[in-house]
Amino acid sequence: MKKLLLLSVLVGLMFAGFLVGRVTAPAPLYQPAALDGKDPLGAAFEDFLRAQENTIALFRDSAFFDGEQAQAEAYRGFLYALVGAIKAGALQSHDHPRFMRAVDWTSKSGLDNPDNNYYIAMIHDDADYRIIGNRGSTASLVFQLVIGQPGVRGAGTSDNVSVLYDRDIITDEDGAFEIIVSRQDPGPGINWLANGEGAETLLVRFTHSDWSGERDSRLLIEKIGEEGKPAPLLTPQSMAQGL
Repeated sequence: MKKLLLLSVLVGLMFAGFLVGRVTAPAPLYQPAALDGKDPLGAAFEDFLRAQENTIALFRDSAFFDGEQAQAEAYRGFLYALVGAIKAGALQSHDHPRFMRAVDWTSKSGLDNPDNNYYIAMIHDDADYRIIGNRGSTASLVFQLVIGQPGVRGAGTSDNVSVLYDRDIITDEDGAFEIIVSRQDPGPGINWLANGEGAETLLVRFTHSDWSGERDSRLLIEKIGEEGKPAPLLTPQSMAQGL
């Protein structure tokens, strides 16, 4: 019973703070000394580390953090959420996005469905993108574009900008498809996921009903106009923003 109660606490905390580094304890807010502009990356990393300490403090203050198993589950749950946060946030690029497995046995994100394979990519709300993939054989496939990053900068669980369901996706005989993500409707006969103000997180769900026989497929995404171009060298500013 205590394990279930602690897991409920963990889920609530992870859902509220999709990126764990943003969760803070009920203590005085940490202000990195390097925020004077001399070392923004160092300041961002210090802030990131302190945020993890504050998150652990939340767990330790819980009435259910009592006993070896409960404590072990708390630390494992924290690591699950941290790995998911790093993959979905710090290691993503809006200009050269790629679909990343957002939730698996190593990472969690709020109330995930165990019958879903989740993939996530980050985009700009004023750019156009192309998604290339295959329908696969799963029970359903959904593309969801939401405002901001859930749990970050007050985005909460985030509002939908647009949703594209598998029943509306045009494919060839082999199930292959192409989807355009843009503000402007590309016209009839073209799969379209509408981009819009504040859009940032592109979430894909392959839902399984029979794991023994159903398969999802690889998805590719590219920013239109940047095809074939290498990503620019990483800068301290962009890495600090990711943290």
